[in-house]
Amino acid sequence: MKSKPGPQAIPSADPHKFLYDLQTTAHLLSTNIWAVRALIAQGKLKYVKVGHAFLISPEYIREFIEKNAVSNAA
Repeated sequence: MKSKPGPQAIPSADPHKFLYDLQTTAHLLSTNIWAVRALIAQGKLKYVKVGHAFLISPEYIREFIEKNAVSNAA
């Protein structure tokens, strides 16, 4: 049975998963795949390349968030 085209369910983030694909990473960062690709191209988000796939570890996502956190210190 073939799947129907249209919106696909986004997999939930599994803290025990070793690497995330671009779609899951985009979901976790509340953005889209193209923004994640841009972050990778700019060297702002680390990744692992396996074949043609760009995979991101949860540690790299946390590191990106910590480096880009903005505080409103007066």
